[in-house]
Amino acid sequence: GSAGSLVGRGSRPPSSGAGSVAGSRCGGSNRGPTPLSSCRSTSAGSLTSHSQHDYRPPSVAHTGRLWSEEGCPRLTPHGRPAQHVPAIKSVKVRTMGASVEPVPPCVWTDGVMHLGGEDSWPAHALPLFVFCGRDRPRPGYREEVKITLTEEKYVNFGLRMRCGGGDRYAGGTIGLVHSPMRDEAHPGTEGQLVMVTNIIVQPDGSVVLTVVGDLPFRIRKAWFPRGLRGLQAAFVDVDPTAAYQDLLLPTCDSERPIAR
Repeated sequence: GSAGSLVGRGSRPPSSGAGSVAGSRCGGSNRGPTPLSSCRSTSAGSLTSHSQHDYRPPSVAHTGRLWSEEGCPRLTPHGRPAQHVPAIKSVKVRTMGASVEPVPPCVWTDGVMHLGGEDSWPAHALPLFVFCGRDRPRPGYREEVKITLTEEKYVNFGLRMRCGGGDRYAGGTIGLVHSPMRDEAHPGTEGQLVMVTNIIVQPDGSVVLTVVGDLPFRIRKAWFPRGLRGLQAAFVDVDPTAAYQDLLLPTCDSERPIAR
């Protein structure tokens, strides 16, 4: 009697209630139970729609770059020799008088004269002074001249040499190179060795270098070291026979039978 009264009042049997819940979960109506195959197809369609969205965090989706490789112009490296290198345009050269000292000033080649002219001398590394005017100073072998410099980079380097930055006390060995177009010195460029023996700083900011001429050289390798702050350095080869050719005429003058 109680069961019949419950059914008569409009209560639903358990099977119909379960079917309605399953139908509501699968997206169907409450009219009746939904087949299992239709429920699977509906769930697969919902998963496909959710997979179209990107749920990754911004740290993964964005690279942090404010430019794109397609829209940004690319720079090609400059593989040719450097141009517009620091150079000395105008220089004042003053020739000194003949020295009365019997011993001439010491130059770099004096340290390798014991090797003779038959064996090749070792390559020497030295800083380069580039001149872009009509010509560079060309002192003779063991000739003493004074050079006045006003360019900032060379003045700073002269102060470093005066404070002990060279291979000689208050000076050192440098190379003189001529480059009219202010190009980088390349292998094969010819120049001349000189020994800086004294450096005087003027009140106007210029520097006066007292140099002694040495032998000519040929550059083997040149580069821009970071410590020279824009100046070049190079390994140079010196011809051993040039020293004996320069000493030929003074030797002939000193010999009385030959001088006649």
